[in-house]
Amino acid sequence: MSHTYEFFAGMSCDGCKNAITRVLSKLAGVESLDVDVSAQKLVVKGTASREAIEEKLGKWSKAAGKEVRFVKEL
Repeated sequence: MSHTYEFFAGMSCDGCKNAITRVLSKLAGVESLDVDVSAQKLVVKGTASREAIEEKLGKWSKAAGKEVRFVKEL
């Protein structure tokens, strides 16, 4: 079953956007990403579990020193 999740991601530049896109595009079950740097918002659609997405985003967050948190399921 497909889900749509919204996350806050403390992105400050296109480098952050590109890194998040690269990390999540490798995750099985991610069908589409909408990454908005200015709004610091990330919308992930697909069959990947929220936990798997959070794990990948957590690794980016730790490496980049940026905050990431789940906002809501759309």
